[in-house]
Amino acid sequence: MSNQPVDVTMRLLQPLLDQGYSLYVDIYYCCPNLWNQMQGRNTMLVGTCRENRVGMPADLFQNGQRPGDFDFRRKGQLEATRWFD
Repeated sequence: MSNQPVDVTMRLLQPLLDQGYSLYVDIYYCCPNLWNQMQGRNTMLVGTCRENRVGMPADLFQNGQRPGDFDFRRKGQLEATRWFD
């Protein structure tokens, strides 16, 4: 049994999957891999992700930003958004 964040989250949510719920996670649990697994189980995932997570679009974080700038990348139904306050 793995204690990786994705595996722990999937085990904890087992009774709630496939019911159309939304899960809001913090920066520790958020990653594209978890999103893909949730999407396959009719569960929406929303959260703040670290830019160095595997699967995050690297080009989204390469450009410097000024206050108020907004950018996003989309792959299928997965969307990564960056906004600079």
